[in-house]
Amino acid sequence: MNYRQEMVPEVHYHLYNRTVGAEQPLQSPEEIHNLLDRFKRLSVPYVEVLSYAVLANHYHFIVRVKPIDREQIR
Repeated sequence: MNYRQEMVPEVHYHLYNRTVGAEQPLQSPEEIHNLLDRFKRLSVPYVEVLSYAVLANHYHFIVRVKPIDREQIR
């Protein structure tokens, strides 16, 4: 499976991840805040978040890729 597939502008994607086994790393509000903050810092310049759900052992994001700004790529 190609885990580094190029994302196409103006297309919607379902991004998700989950832990292995019974591990539940996202139980405290601080851990959830850290995940959302990190996701925001790294992805918001490139995607628009339409919805998300964070559970104790996995998360989901529905995003739309923003149009490419050629001035931003350098």
